[in-house]
Amino acid sequence: MFTGIQTLTISNGIDLQKFHPPLSFDDETATRTKLNLPLNIPIILHVGRLDTDKHVERIITAAVLALQNTDAHLLIVGDGCEKNSLMNFCSSFEIAHRVHFSEFISDRQYLSEIYRMASLFVTASEIETQGIVLLEAAASGLPVVAVEATCIPEIIQDQINGYLVKPGDTHALSDAIMKVLAYPDQATHMGQAGYKRV
Repeated sequence: MFTGIQTLTISNGIDLQKFHPPLSFDDETATRTKLNLPLNIPIILHVGRLDTDKHVERIITAAVLALQNTDAHLLIVGDGCEKNSLMNFCSSFEIAHRVHFSEFISDRQYLSEIYRMASLFVTASEIETQGIVLLEAAASGLPVVAVEATCIPEIIQDQINGYLVKPGDTHALSDAIMKVLAYPDQATHMGQAGYKRV
């Protein structure tokens, strides 16, 4: 008797020789120095194309509260048409000194070190079809804050290896970032769960 077809989603493969936790203290210090980041402070990380459809301005808006209430910094890695606008956007919130922009990084080893020294990964994109940056972040042991859209819930399980919020809800995005920063032990467990999932 036919009982139906069970489906299983298999995501892209990630090189776990490069993307894995943890980063040694010396390597983390060197990576932070290259990026002009202070030592021993939490890093909120976004990696991706800086174009309108990626909604990076929502990440900045959501991060404002976290930056006001913690000593965290925001690191945005990538290039795109919106980069200058986003930098001006940070200035309008008077958080430019706590937000760091890096160029697109093609060196996968160096990129993996950036993931591994961050505290969490955040994206507001609603158009992901493969979610490679999410997989790289999870493989690096990071809790992920993302939106509930496209393939993202296949990778990020809400309250298991990160938080999912409704698209466009910057308040919920901000709350999720604050939760990760406020509960480091829980964040560590989420990062471990993400690594296992990848």
